Amino acid sequence: MPDQTGWIARGAGTPDGFTVTKAGVSDRQHIVYGIDVGLSEAGIALVTMKDGASTAWEQYVHNGEKFPFAKGIPMTKGNAVNVTVASIATTGGSPDSIVAINLHGSTF
Repeated sequence: MPDQTGWIARGAGTPDGFTVTKAGVSDRQHIVYGIDVGLSEAGIALVTMKDGASTAWEQYVHNGEKFPFAKGIPMTKGNAVNVTVASIATTGGSPDSIVAINLHGSTF
């Protein structure tokens, strides 16, 4: 088994389709240990994590939250992992809302 490589994929941008990606590595498997989501203003967002094209995890986030996965969520060997904010509803209604995502994991 290859040495474990820990990583954090980060990004920030406007919602409604903003995605953070950890590229797939041939013959290696990503395991996700946590997702942090921050919203620049009070609101609710739908956050989806995909294993390649398949949904591995999905959750509504209120204002911003941390989601630790103590045992990790394994992705399919060779697949990328993507975390997307598909929609956001803010109490202020600002079109200038920003979302930030930190995706924590390891590759084996």
